[in-house]
Amino acid sequence: MIDTLRRLAVAVLATAAVLVVPVGAARATDLTTAAPISAAGWAPTWRDDFTGDVVDPTRWGYDVGPGPQFGDAAERETYTDSRANAYLDGAGHLTIDARADCAAGSCAYTSARLRTGTLFSQRYGRFTARIQVPAGAGVWPAFWAQGDTGQWPANGEIDVMDDGAPGENGTVAHGGPIGPRGTTGTCTIRNGDGSTTADWYGVGGESRLPSGASLTGGYHVFSTDWYPDHISTWVDGLLYSIAFRADVVAAGCTWPFDQPFWLLLNVAVGGGWPGPPVDPPASGVYARMKVDYVEVSAPRDTPATAATGPIRGRQATADCLDVWHSGTADGTAVDSYPCNGSTAQQWTTATDGTLRAFGRCLVVTAAGQAQLATCTGAAAQRWIAESDGGLRNASTGTCLTTGTGIPAPLTLAACTRSRYPTQAWSPPPTPALAARWRLADGAGDTAPDTGGAGLQTLTCTNGVTWADGGATLDGADASCETASAVVDTRGSYTISAWARLTAVPAGNRTVVSQDGASLSAFYLQYDGTGKRWAITVPATDDAAAPVFAGTGGGPVRAGTWQLLTGVIDRATGTATLYVDGKPAGTPAAVTGAWRADHSLAVGRGLWAGAHGDYFPGSISDVRVYPYALDAAAVSALYATGR
Repeated sequence: MIDTLRRLAVAVLATAAVLVVPVGAARATDLTTAAPISAAGWAPTWRDDFTGDVVDPTRWGYDVGPGPQFGDAAERETYTDSRANAYLDGAGHLTIDARADCAAGSCAYTSARLRTGTLFSQRYGRFTARIQVPAGAGVWPAFWAQGDTGQWPANGEIDVMDDGAPGENGTVAHGGPIGPRGTTGTCTIRNGDGSTTADWYGVGGESRLPSGASLTGGYHVFSTDWYPDHISTWVDGLLYSIAFRADVVAAGCTWPFDQPFWLLLNVAVGGGWPGPPVDPPASGVYARMKVDYVEVSAPRDTPATAATGPIRGRQATADCLDVWHSGTADGTAVDSYPCNGSTAQQWTTATDGTLRAFGRCLVVTAAGQAQLATCTGAAAQRWIAESDGGLRNASTGTCLTTGTGIPAPLTLAACTRSRYPTQAWSPPPTPALAARWRLADGAGDTAPDTGGAGLQTLTCTNGVTWADGGATLDGADASCETASAVVDTRGSYTISAWARLTAVPAGNRTVVSQDGASLSAFYLQYDGTGKRWAITVPATDDAAAPVFAGTGGGPVRAGTWQLLTGVIDRATGTATLYVDGKPAGTPAAVTGAWRADHSLAVGRGLWAGAHGDYFPGSISDVRVYPYALDAAAVSALYATGR
């Protein structure tokens, strides 16, 4: 969303289903042909779910004034900080309304432009928002970022979502980085009109939804993954554009994307790209953009949890990393070979960043040979899985690259746009959320599951109400539950929830549990005896002779939202409680893993087959992971806030 006829600047070159840039004319990628690429590890650093009554002034400020002051000279809106233009709808959404004020056959427009500015910025990472894009002639919505230092275009711009091209009717998403062309005349990246005369260049791309569906028909997730050497752009988990530093620099242009960037959300009306609006016959809302959430994450150098399976290439032959003849000795060659499901192609992405097969680690020798070696933890054995397919070596900064032939040799090479197809890999996916209930979007007697497969709706009884971004419970008999079990309690898992006690109660009060026949398999709870938060895990489903493992701590602050996270790790045989992202108490030894195959409950527990321990207060953002989060992941979860 820049200061001139920006969309003329998109310069792209199509390769497979991914757009990489040095030169060319703008072209849209049909996402029906773009294969999803599994996301690498990310640690959330900042998030806004737009709960509460007003836009959070500690997260967002406003640009106020005529649109041309901030953007295109042909824009017709005036930006305000009025709740008539930007407000929270009470259901967990930010709404930006571009409004028309019409009289005597002509209209004036007002809208909103929100910015994190000095309140938040970050260098590198994933910038994501779930947005319902508005429709209408001359409407120009955007989610984007600008660099902290300098004036545009010298400070750089990253477009995560930019829409509004005339004639597209919301069917094409636009995104990518924009930088300064400079004054030396050496920058040869051509704009979409073939020129090199503007003082900026754009190296982004475009994408179409499957079957020509409109972005205006519902919510879509727009993301940018920003690494030191490249920036990739996504819609609904599908990659459609990559811009590489090496290509931009080779074209004689400046790469200004090494400083922190801050976020913007706005809806413009008119401008050189979308064209003028069609004045409506009466005053009112001309265009409405709704934002479900905005999240920023930092790239993790190592995965939060291990995963095992084949590491698949994105070559036309669909090869996998393969250990030669299933050898187990140091020095056994590793090549790329047609995927066959054998044990020679089973790899574990370990939490220390190594890739392991047969108890040994993948390494590429100084002579350029990929092979197995005894695991030492050295940087040469660690690999960073980037979201767009690169496997970057932590020691050299270069990428795992396949050659030709069957088998095809593997080596290290500079990470460039040649990644497709020779440098693109899909490691085994890390297990995702089993379920998530934000509870900010609860209505009536249900709350939707927005994580995992999205199949576990919570049904609430006895007067659960919805306020302040969560479910409010009376502590007497109000609770919510799923129709069936959510997590296999025989394995490792993590339960997390924000909780706020109305007052410090007497007795135990449960925030989240999962029912067996007689007991809950776990109780994330307030412990009335110890007057502390706790995670309690029975060894058996037997109320007659219970054996519990439990740990907990504080502080307990009534009237204050606190994040409770219970981690059951079968590998270490421990249960650990975190309060507000920090360990609370000493991890407890757990034994006797058993499966609780009935409902997951929010706001109550199960004892001797009867419901009880009802929670008095509010609960928000309940998450269930089918694996044990590590301490860094729990800390990052707290850092995102509610």
